[in-house]
Amino acid sequence: MGPILNIENMEMVKSLRRSRVESRRMDIQQHPGGTLSRLICKQNWPRVERLIESLRKSNSIGAIQIDERCIISPENILHFACRFRAPLATMQLLAAVFPRSASHVDGFGRVALHIAAKYGAMPEVVEFLIIENPKSACIQDNSGKTPMHYVGEFYGRYYDPNAEIPLKKSILRVIEVLKIAAPKSVILEDCNGYNAIELALESNADMKVINSM
Repeated sequence: MGPILNIENMEMVKSLRRSRVESRRMDIQQHPGGTLSRLICKQNWPRVERLIESLRKSNSIGAIQIDERCIISPENILHFACRFRAPLATMQLLAAVFPRSASHVDGFGRVALHIAAKYGAMPEVVEFLIIENPKSACIQDNSGKTPMHYVGEFYGRYYDPNAEIPLKKSILRVIEVLKIAAPKSVILEDCNGYNAIELALESNADMKVINSM
């Protein structure tokens, strides 16, 4: 009887998997344009906002299909949105419906503010994330980096060249906001012994930017 039970169990598992796949397909069909993560990848912010607003109004936010691969979750959705430089309105909606995402720490020890600082988020998004999680500006990730480290090393590299606000103006404001929230983050060293100023120098940042740190 043992082998028969094992075969039956295997069939049940396969049936469950098929049901889950079919359920995901139905969810995708119900949300034109695909899952929430796909819309974010496409940086289709109006559609992201309309989708969330419509589900909020119908009290069915729990039915939203975030990611068919189940990699992006309610916990790390803000991290993902920061990777694609989501605007403030989108970030506010995501944080409202997925409140744990603002304080979630990923497998690399990073909060959403680390990702925003790395990928050139607008100053108002950086301010918003600090308001949502006031301690985030001083958190060192698994590499010993604070959000200020990421600004020094990557902000200029990933900043949107088509943004309405010039890079220098944005990065100066972001540095100002981070310094107010975590003054010591400028001199903290990462695991390689670098502080944010040294990383900015290595990245050939503008001298005005370096001096503002």
